[in-house]
Amino acid sequence: LTITLNGSGNGDFHGYGDKYLVVAGGRLNLHGAKRVSWTRLTQTAPKGATKLHLQNHDWKVDDVIVISSTDFRPEQAEELRITGVNSNTVTIDKPLDYMHYCGTETYKGREITECAEVGLLRRNITIRGNSASAETLIGGHAMFLSGSRIRIEGTEFKRMGQVGRLGRYPVHFHLFGDASDSYFKNNSIWQAYNRWITHHGIQNMRVYKNFAYDTLGHGYYMEDGNEVGNRMVGNLGVLAREGQEGNLTTPSDDRAAVYWFANPDNYIVGNVAAGADHSGFWYSLPEHPLGPSFDPNIWPRQTPLDKFHNNTAHSVGFAGLMIDLGERPDRTLETTWYNPREIPGDNNSPHVTPKFTEFT
Repeated sequence: LTITLNGSGNGDFHGYGDKYLVVAGGRLNLHGAKRVSWTRLTQTAPKGATKLHLQNHDWKVDDVIVISSTDFRPEQAEELRITGVNSNTVTIDKPLDYMHYCGTETYKGREITECAEVGLLRRNITIRGNSASAETLIGGHAMFLSGSRIRIEGTEFKRMGQVGRLGRYPVHFHLFGDASDSYFKNNSIWQAYNRWITHHGIQNMRVYKNFAYDTLGHGYYMEDGNEVGNRMVGNLGVLAREGQEGNLTTPSDDRAAVYWFANPDNYIVGNVAAGADHSGFWYSLPEHPLGPSFDPNIWPRQTPLDKFHNNTAHSVGFAGLMIDLGERPDRTLETTWYNPREIPGDNNSPHVTPKFTEFT
């Protein structure tokens, strides 16, 4: 099933533009074929190689994949097509332009395996912007509003997002509220022009085992600061590019992060940031939630960390993990701190030690 969004990007119907899929109080169920979303190499793939040795996968001839950079340059990620499969070895359609590392290093007596990630782009359900999107950078966008139930699995989002436009993202949960009955898992998002997936005013959402490749600005994005209780587990993001003056959605998009969080009260486990112009994981904490989510009783800078465990960042331009530069109400950045307390907002309340564990 392929759904192509054919609007010009210049019209406006019901406040959503003219190139959109919107669910406003309804139910959307998309369940494509169950596929392995991403895996890793089991040995280094040298420059010029035409075979990749993989961990577990179920991929087939003509599947389109991306191998992440393992260099200092995130743009050394490569898009490839599979031409042959022999157990866990796949043949690709062209020699690699770069070396992609896989090996085990020892640090202070502890072994850490570091191997390039490889993600699957194509799915048998596709939602995409039209071919003109690649020239204008005005793709389609999918927006899901409060009162809806969204269950999406095994679906591909391609040529989505609209460069520099607030609220026009490939996948956007907009002021959604409680999402306990919704999920977004084992999907792919690629050739994006404004983020990958945006959590805005949403709680208790499950985002599991997705693969996202190539976007402008921050990738997996929790926006205002009242996004709490969400579970982000086992996702991979490759190549979050910095925006340029004139096409920034928010000022900080000139320092793109694969994962951006405005509140620490979320469950972040087993995710990989494999290439960004600035950061892998960025906790940019405002004093209070911003925009329509403003609440003087919520204090992100003093809220205890839920869980940050077994996450990985590599091939990023500045920081694997950034906990600084919170947003002001106008979305510009200010130097800040993280000072979690048992009762956020009460400076006499005991401190709570945040534990960022097993981070590579």
